[in-house]
Amino acid sequence: MDPINKNDQRLTVIGKNALKLNGVLSVLGFDESFVSLDTTLGRIVIEGANMRIESLSKDSAEIYVVGDISGVYYTEAKEKGRRLGRIFK
Repeated sequence: MDPINKNDQRLTVIGKNALKLNGVLSVLGFDESFVSLDTTLGRIVIEGANMRIESLSKDSAEIYVVGDISGVYYTEAKEKGRRLGRIFK
């Protein structure tokens, strides 16, 4: 197994109810149906129901999200903007 580069991103999905992700730069938006993040490898959207951020560490750049997770998607910045634009209108 190759050594892990400190810039590598690790996504751990725990069943369908939780996930842990490192390399988080910022939380772009969230509600009970999604969490949108800017990460070292691009934008990520976590979709589901009853979503909540259980913990977020700036020091380790790690987030722990719980809820009924239905998908995790890497997106382009413009796609994220359209989705958030609809939510905040």
